[in-house]
Amino acid sequence: MVEGPAEVTFLEALLPRLLPAHSFQVYPHQGRGRLSTDPNKEPAPTQRGLFDNLATTLRVWGRHFDPAVDRVVVLADVDEDDCAELLGRLESLHKKINPRPRTIFRLAIEETEAWYLGDAAAVRKAFPEASRNKLAAWKPDRVGRTWELFQEIIGAQSEDKPGWGEAMGAVLAVDEPLERKNRSPSFRKFCRRVREHAGEPSVSKRPSSTKTQSRRQGTRR
Repeated sequence: MVEGPAEVTFLEALLPRLLPAHSFQVYPHQGRGRLSTDPNKEPAPTQRGLFDNLATTLRVWGRHFDPAVDRVVVLADVDEDDCAELLGRLESLHKKINPRPRTIFRLAIEETEAWYLGDAAAVRKAFPEASRNKLAAWKPDRVGRTWELFQEIIGAQSEDKPGWGEAMGAVLAVDEPLERKNRSPSFRKFCRRVREHAGEPSVSKRPSSTKTQSRRQGTRR
């Protein structure tokens, strides 16, 4: 579950490389919305944000998903919120939903564009004209003007977040050791927690035998 079309194009390009043995579907919304503390509160028809519909969607999925194979990942931008406080509210709401699907919440600090900026080599590969000096000056997971800075660094004439997501999702490094490849701590946590959630070991420890790979084909998480 994501906020909008930019995250869809990004994950559709990234996840086949991050989780090659698993299928997935990305569900976009119209922005982040507002998070309720009441899991039984139905959103108004005009409320179409990720947080607006979170409890309702998870409640429905909790009734119909197979806990043996189905997993949910909720990805949201932190924006100006406190990361730990927002994560706590999300997990508190999730605990009130019964039945509930197996779910993890991952936060991009402050926006997914920060994940792009964390991998300078990937930015230069996707956008060869990107400013090397401005890339080097970027500070990991800082709050403030992230997507605007990314647009400035790559020299884009207009905002095209879905296009950026598709381009960067195809080239961001996902292999360990991630500390050497991406300076964004929240991106590294996303990759590792999603792999763990899907039942996968880290890339550096993943078995390479044909027998092991064949057992994983067809699993759906």
